[in-house]
Amino acid sequence: MSVKKPPLLARPFYYAARRGWIRFDQYSPYKRLTAVLQVFRFGLWGALKSLTPRPLAALFSLLSGKDRYFLRVSSASAPIPLRISPMNFVSLLHLAKLGYRPISIDPDTHTLLMPMGSGITISLRADKSGDIGILKELLVDRDYGDSFQGYKIIDVGAYIGETALFFCSRGAEAVVAVEPAPDNAAIARENIARSPYADRITLLTVAVAATDGEMPLYLDEGNPQMHALLPISDNQAYFKAKGTVMVPVWSFERLMAETGWAEIDLVKLDCEGSEFPILLETRAEVLQRVKRWVIEYHAAPQPLEKRLRSLGYQVERAKDLVMTGILYAYRPPQ
Repeated sequence: MSVKKPPLLARPFYYAARRGWIRFDQYSPYKRLTAVLQVFRFGLWGALKSLTPRPLAALFSLLSGKDRYFLRVSSASAPIPLRISPMNFVSLLHLAKLGYRPISIDPDTHTLLMPMGSGITISLRADKSGDIGILKELLVDRDYGDSFQGYKIIDVGAYIGETALFFCSRGAEAVVAVEPAPDNAAIARENIARSPYADRITLLTVAVAATDGEMPLYLDEGNPQMHALLPISDNQAYFKAKGTVMVPVWSFERLMAETGWAEIDLVKLDCEGSEFPILLETRAEVLQRVKRWVIEYHAAPQPLEKRLRSLGYQVERAKDLVMTGILYAYRPPQ
């Protein structure tokens, strides 16, 4: 699998962001400019025109920071105004290009209902979140793959339930979904309950690290996908904590025991820094009960790669964007 690095001209910005000299989250001027460029680079102009009667005004809104758009939905006769954060808006265009279009919009709560296939609809926050961007990673980028027939899966960082629902819709037998943030977990509970897979998904509202206890969860109110138990310095360009909430913490070993499964077909880790204590401080014999890992890493991934290889896994790195990326690890066939 090829490693995706930032374009050459973008690398100075990544360097400055890593040093903390500039902000690099989705609301930054640089991210807004690259979002507009995506419309043309990825052929999203047709999707833009199909979603809004004001495509040029939409681009201006995206670039200027107004973040207000008029969108067409099948449930309404006229376009509906909606506030959408930058990453969400461009991700919505990517999804629309593949045929995933909003079913309904609530402009008062800044939410929309989107299809996921297999009879699943998912409620997403359009403003001050990355919800639609996360859905795009699943359905467009296919970051986690596409087939999980008969899998037993642990989903650490279940967010609003989107990955658990995706895994089940692609054949997973059972998913233990873990999400400690109260705001995200509440939406996950609703999305799972509305789906045809509620009996396959167990939602645990705890955080996961190396040991049991209680810890503060640091909250980024404009980016709930960035809430972090262990925010790390290399992520300062993306993450800005504005509050904390105390949450129960389970060790990964306790989580494994809670499932009652002798082996786990797949563990997904998207836990904003907690991947380091989970993988570096959990006993080898516990980690080796996992057949496959998909890990979104933050900061330098080399310690994670070294640990996984020492346990007998083959490791591939993808979507390497200097400060974040994805590791795929699997046990080779005997």
